[in-house]
Amino acid sequence: MIPKNITKEHILQAISDIRDNGLRYPLGKSSVYDLSYDGKKYPPKHVVIVANEFANGNLLVHDQLTTSMAQRFLLQLGPEFVIEKRNEDPVLQMIEGYKEDLIEKGLGDELYKWRMLTDLGGKPDIDGLDFAEKIRVITYENLIYHTTRGVRNHILSMNAPAYREALEVLFNEDGLLAERIAIFQGLIDKTYRSMGQKLYHHHDERAIATFLTVKYPEKYAFYKSSFYVKYCNKLGLKTRKKNEKYIHYLELVEDMVERYIKHDNELLEIVAERLPAGLFQDQNHKLLAQDILYKMLDKNAVTFKNVISDLKSAMQEEESILKDFTVDHSHLQDSGLKNGSYVWIGDAAMQIGNLDAHFEVSIRSRGIFKKCFFVDIHFEGKQKQKYKTLIGSELPEGLEWIPWQGEHSIGTKVGLNPFDEDVVDKIMEQLLFLETSIADRVRYFMPLDPKTTSEKNNPKKMELNHILYGPPGTGKTYHTIDRALKIIDPVFYQANRNNRHALTQHFRDLLISDFDNGKGQIAFCTFHQSMSYEDFIEGIKPIAPKGTEGVVNYQVTDGLFKKICLQASKTKSVSGFDESYDRFINEVVENENVLVLHTPKLKKPFNIRINSNHNVVAIPQTANATEMVVTRSMVMNYMISAIVDDWKSYTIAISEYIQANYPFHVTDEDNTRKNFVLIIDEINRGNVSQIFGELITLIEDSKRRDAEEELRIILPYSAHAFSVPRNLYIIGTMNTADRSVEALDTALRRRFSFEEMPSHPELLDSGRLIWQLWWAYEDKPWNHPEFIEKETSLYRFLGATELEGMQEEKKEEIWNKMKYSGADEGIFGKIFSGFNLKDFLEKINARLEKLLSGDHVIGHSYFMSIFSFEDLQHVIYNKVIPLLQEYFYGDLVKIGLVLGAGFIREKKQGGREIFAQFDYDADELNGKTVYEILDYRLKETFEVELGVKTQTMNFPLALDILLGKKFFGHD
Repeated sequence: MIPKNITKEHILQAISDIRDNGLRYPLGKSSVYDLSYDGKKYPPKHVVIVANEFANGNLLVHDQLTTSMAQRFLLQLGPEFVIEKRNEDPVLQMIEGYKEDLIEKGLGDELYKWRMLTDLGGKPDIDGLDFAEKIRVITYENLIYHTTRGVRNHILSMNAPAYREALEVLFNEDGLLAERIAIFQGLIDKTYRSMGQKLYHHHDERAIATFLTVKYPEKYAFYKSSFYVKYCNKLGLKTRKKNEKYIHYLELVEDMVERYIKHDNELLEIVAERLPAGLFQDQNHKLLAQDILYKMLDKNAVTFKNVISDLKSAMQEEESILKDFTVDHSHLQDSGLKNGSYVWIGDAAMQIGNLDAHFEVSIRSRGIFKKCFFVDIHFEGKQKQKYKTLIGSELPEGLEWIPWQGEHSIGTKVGLNPFDEDVVDKIMEQLLFLETSIADRVRYFMPLDPKTTSEKNNPKKMELNHILYGPPGTGKTYHTIDRALKIIDPVFYQANRNNRHALTQHFRDLLISDFDNGKGQIAFCTFHQSMSYEDFIEGIKPIAPKGTEGVVNYQVTDGLFKKICLQASKTKSVSGFDESYDRFINEVVENENVLVLHTPKLKKPFNIRINSNHNVVAIPQTANATEMVVTRSMVMNYMISAIVDDWKSYTIAISEYIQANYPFHVTDEDNTRKNFVLIIDEINRGNVSQIFGELITLIEDSKRRDAEEELRIILPYSAHAFSVPRNLYIIGTMNTADRSVEALDTALRRRFSFEEMPSHPELLDSGRLIWQLWWAYEDKPWNHPEFIEKETSLYRFLGATELEGMQEEKKEEIWNKMKYSGADEGIFGKIFSGFNLKDFLEKINARLEKLLSGDHVIGHSYFMSIFSFEDLQHVIYNKVIPLLQEYFYGDLVKIGLVLGAGFIREKKQGGREIFAQFDYDADELNGKTVYEILDYRLKETFEVELGVKTQTMNFPLALDILLGKKFFGHD
């Protein structure tokens, strides 16, 4: 505090003394602000300290006042006293603020870090017999997440040696820190997965920093992503990638210590005076640097807006699914740290995040928690009343139904203190718990109707009708897998988007193999010139006879499109129907086809028998009775959806008899809450107008079932009313180089969105091919025979000699950077001296664009599985040349312009004598040149005339000519 008896006169005396005698006080220099008086500059704090000597006989102790106190005191003395900022250095300003904070508040509740390093510095001892117990009792206070402690303790209880091995790697100071971090996380992840766990292990950079700092407190510093990001922003630096942030942070801390802290005697003296005796001395000032960053960038700026900003940054740094969550700033109300502040959060699936259902982080008072952060899922749409009934009263532990807008929403039971330094981390933990424990059930019951789904909060909403188009080999069919999974299971796709094996397997699991069993959500077909309306929608088809009868029957049969529409519309599922139906059939057959049933209303008797197709034939007991066939599917349709396809009275009677005597289970399973996908490969190879018929109108978004302009039609064969459900997505692929069809029907073009799939030669970059190979064999050891065969061949093909002789230990080091640090193909550097597939495809495509068009280039996928020159030769002769022959109608001259003289040469033939005797002047054909393809699979070398010279040509030389590396003149 500034003594009250210091006056303006004392200040002027101090200014005069400083002007005459200089700075007598050793810590008197000002680093950021100056007092400007009478045209000269003075340190504001030092002026007040000296003024006290004139007023009270002694210099004021420096830690009795702050710079801000001195500035305010001087400014109120008169307008001639002006405070000016002399330095814009953000670090100096931050340190000055920290000094003031120390003077006013001391180290306060941050002393626990000094105490922890005093008590635990150098621990844990990972060599002891009781290793697991020693580790388990170290809590690390709030410097690691409680989820990290939970995972750690779980691993220690199940596989303590594996945890010890991981820590041995992390604590081994002989290795590079980046490599140690990558291997440590890899070992933890591998161990945690082997225990059957699927969620993130939470041993992130913050936990790693804490482990290292406690073990080696003079070398490392505690770390938190939030103030690292803010510090980088303050310095105008870009933040680093995941698992590189902590290393960058340590560099910034070292720079702060060397350039600022070491030379600031005032700062060091204030800290020393406020640090209790016996605590960690922090000789290298790493702990002090961390405390400055935390207090100045995190702790002293608690506002609702700042917490949400930190939350957004922290989620982007997450390893879990939270990295794909979004903060909706259009639904943010900032009333400070008071009840009523809130923000909406959207999920990775882009379903939860609108009026119907959204995560909400807000300040509220609930029970004993007053003005705390709560993380909830709120229901505010037109159907908000339904969720509690559909989800059920029982919720996972820690959650409860809370009153909300006259109905109920899902809330967390525990509020979070806004001033808790880990409040952002705890908000994320609660978001993750809601996502993993209840969000799937919420998404299941959310409406799919576009009218009730906010477009604003679903910017990546998939088109209902979409076509991927491009030249051959650009991965159109390949990408339908990704798009289908994004539509059906976006959460799974987000979590596994880099795991091709997992995506492909999940896609296969979702394929519909039998529409009668009710499983699957994806159907696949390929259009061709023979495809018809009767194949795709419905038509009368012959039914092959069964048993001894030779009669061929005909019936209306559903096509693929109608089947998947019906599947997507089902609200019930059946189990045990096939068994029950077969038992019924056997009963009738065993009774020699004698069974009498009665119609439900008029009770008219009719006989039944089983025909050769195992369908039921109903025969009324009347003269000249018409026999009526009731099929297995007609019975099932009635039992599931009460829809009668034909012969109503007889279908109902037969169905109810089967259910009464051979019960099967019909349960509620609302497929309208799921998305279904129909993939139509080569959609432009069929006669689209003929195949879709009148249904071309019904696939429009606005004409779908329950849409504003819904249309229904009567199908021509079955005479049933039909519409297309809103949860069916159609994905088509189209080959732009296919000349076998005319341009797409205009009506179809209007109803589909189109996405180009161009050729990507960059995917054939040499480093990329090796990167892809390693990922393809991620679950196999380095000595796996198949992997060794492919990698050896590929390295030689690409000229990667450094990799050929590389030791497994070095490979493992690179692999860990790929798997755990996100390293791309650039990690292999410029080590390639062999064949360059990327250049090869770029050269060919540039020529094709010039000769034909961009629609007639060659896709990269033809070359993705090449590991040797033998593979390349196979692709050229079995894929590339046949495609070029189709492009150029067999014109080998044009093909020669693309492939070069090493692949196409003039064919030597005789003159008139090669023709048969015929009354025609063949001399005019003497000038015609005939060309041939040189096939190096059949012969290693060919003689080719290039100008006046004859050149012996082989496959490698032919490739050099194609690439422009070799050129033979004509003289």
